Amino acid sequence: MSRINSPARKFTGSIPLNYSKQWLESCTTHEECKSSGYLPTRLIDASRFPEANLCLCNGENLPEDTKYLTLSHCWGGNLSFRLLESNLSAMGRAISFEDLPKTFQDAVKVVRSLGASYLWIDALCIVQDSAEDWRRESAKMGMVYANSYCNLSATASRDGSGGLLGLQERNPAGLVQLMIRRPKDYFETDYIEEHYYAYNPQMFHMEVNDAPLNHRAWVLQERLLSPRNLHFGDRQLFWECRNMTTCEMFPNGLPSKMRDTDIKRKFATALKPPVQHNPSRSKAMIEELHRYWGDLVQIYCNSNLTYSSDRLVAISGLASNFYASFQSQGMFTTLSDHPAYLAGLWNHDLTSQLLWKVTQAQTRLVYTAPSWSWASIEGEFILLFKQQYQDLRGTSKDLITVENSWMQLLDSSKPFGQVVNGRLEVLGKLTIASYNKEEYSKQAKLKSIRSPEDNTFYDDMLSMSWDAGTSPNSSGIVYLLPIRARGDRPRVLINILHRMAANFDCGFERKPWDPAKSGDFKDGYIEGILLDDGDNAPSTSKREDWVIPKQFRRVGKWETLAIEKLLEEVDFMDKRVNVAEQLPSERFDEDMKEEKYPRYTIAIV
Repeated sequence: MSRINSPARKFTGSIPLNYSKQWLESCTTHEECKSSGYLPTRLIDASRFPEANLCLCNGENLPEDTKYLTLSHCWGGNLSFRLLESNLSAMGRAISFEDLPKTFQDAVKVVRSLGASYLWIDALCIVQDSAEDWRRESAKMGMVYANSYCNLSATASRDGSGGLLGLQERNPAGLVQLMIRRPKDYFETDYIEEHYYAYNPQMFHMEVNDAPLNHRAWVLQERLLSPRNLHFGDRQLFWECRNMTTCEMFPNGLPSKMRDTDIKRKFATALKPPVQHNPSRSKAMIEELHRYWGDLVQIYCNSNLTYSSDRLVAISGLASNFYASFQSQGMFTTLSDHPAYLAGLWNHDLTSQLLWKVTQAQTRLVYTAPSWSWASIEGEFILLFKQQYQDLRGTSKDLITVENSWMQLLDSSKPFGQVVNGRLEVLGKLTIASYNKEEYSKQAKLKSIRSPEDNTFYDDMLSMSWDAGTSPNSSGIVYLLPIRARGDRPRVLINILHRMAANFDCGFERKPWDPAKSGDFKDGYIEGILLDDGDNAPSTSKREDWVIPKQFRRVGKWETLAIEKLLEEVDFMDKRVNVAEQLPSERFDEDMKEEKYPRYTIAIV
């Protein structure tokens, strides 16, 4: 319960657009909500409606300052009316209003009520049975929404029959007013009467973020790239722009307790690069951009996508905007042999971005991205790479070096679009392990881990997760590639894990270890990814008694237990590890020699 200002007292009118016009007029004065003069290839011309039929028109034939609105909607099943090659010419002459689904009809009415004449709807402005037209126009969707005068969101509708205006329980004045009497002073001789309003602080999240429309993956970029969104909810209208978020219940702005669920304003900084580059802020801004991208991808991966092939296409508009934001901070401004954008990852601090984690085993999609990209997997993710920029205790160090990256795009002119092949080459060290193929789909567990010396260790010291729900290969063998070490004393980790992976040399300067301060190391750990050889033929490069394959694919993620746990649980050299005991430094030096445990160039596809 909170005390708030200016709630809506009552609602009148069958078409709830009075507040909308006020919000729209106010928003056009916001500097951060302005857009450029871009026009889509096709638009629905409603300028003569309702006196005459609608029709498709060519955007390039319209004045540059023409205003158009866009529609975000759920397709549901097959739409009864779509733009096809067979009706393209006919729709250029006339579109019967009665033939349109209810949601499209309502959108036309709203466009005219707001004083505009043109509307863009994907189903009517992209030829749905032409792969060529879809590839060309889908790549422009980011620009289409980014330059929309207003995006109409059929937020509560599950399909085209739901409409915009048929709100089920319209009660925007549904605040419960309470009167509270409290003592005026300590002696309770007098009382003050105060008026409060009871409301659900999760209202915006429930009615907008968690509504049917915003579970659709394509809608994320439609919502965030549009300068402003008008959400038609079950109970009321909501307004979103980069400057304010309001609703009919709170027409002057949401209460503060609701604002943390407002993702549009949260990402406004990343999606609207500063006009001038500020070198003193660049490092902090780049860190923010990486965090924001991780947050966006996590939201995106938790949304629904009908066609797996759209995995990267449906977020390409956001990627393009982030690229511009990175460039505004001085990144990716020079020509390079390596692409800036790698199937959903950025070629800057790439190492940490490889450490994404699947919350539960998922079946791999048809090919949508290389195995090292989150875009290759369908399902919910924990995107651990954003943790790199959090204030973690201690230090961290990369254990691999990215040597080369290569991407093959379906269309080379669309760097943020569909990928048909990709390869990453890193310099790193491997440890071999075996797993129980029969129990693979039931639990993420290794049977044993074998060091190059052929000593066998069990997986008590590892936490693991598989990427997919089917066995990665027929051999029962996987490889552990360490990616990053964290903690104030990685030397301690290496000593504890010496037998399992002496090749995990972190390259840190050695520091004396005081057992009395062992608690300082409890957050330290090593993390990496699981690889398999994809049943590829091995190369001639041998390491001890096993062969380095020509190329790998990612099949999971692993990390060691924290040092505190390792000290308690790991049997080391046939006895319990004593926290005050270390390996002799000369033994450590001998085992860590580069010629004994060299790093190899590892190709991951």
